[in-house]
Amino acid sequence: MKRWLKPTKERCAITEKPVPLSAWKEGDGGNLPQRIEQDIRGLMRQVAEASDGLSEAKRQHSDKTRQVLLQVIEVMDGFDRVFKSIRAKEDKVTPQTKIWIGNFRTLNRLLDKLVQEQGVSKIENVGQGFDPHWHKVAEAVADPSKPDGTIVEEVCNGYVWQQQVLRKTEVKVVRNDADAPDHPPGEKDDLK
Repeated sequence: MKRWLKPTKERCAITEKPVPLSAWKEGDGGNLPQRIEQDIRGLMRQVAEASDGLSEAKRQHSDKTRQVLLQVIEVMDGFDRVFKSIRAKEDKVTPQTKIWIGNFRTLNRLLDKLVQEQGVSKIENVGQGFDPHWHKVAEAVADPSKPDGTIVEEVCNGYVWQQQVLRKTEVKVVRNDADAPDHPPGEKDDLK
């Protein structure tokens, strides 16, 4: 059994005596300043390696968090599709099914809260102009009352995390020129 020594003034006293550095003694058969310099260079190398390792660990953690957030968002999209489908057949929903739907809505709100707490926010789009940095074209529609490139509907929500696009918003955009490719101005011909 280990016995712990009670702290006393003598054991805990702070003195001004220098701490002995047994590694750096005069007469050890070498140039003391040169040995100190080698040790300092070694410590600097270790600090640099530790810093690089920490940076890599942070990057890996960020990548993994990004993947998990995208997976949670996919589950939220699944809930949204279910709710949209139910709205179309609301007259056929039984009281018990309404209870289940309410429970699913609660789960969806919890997931939404989770991603918001992680700093994820939705990209706001409708009524805005198309921007290939934020948007992905799901469909181009003709609407002479609106200018080309106007977003008229979100097909799939887009999200931002840590000032970067986590997932682009899939949108329907106005394209009134019948001879043009199936995407708005500014988007490359090979993208869709």
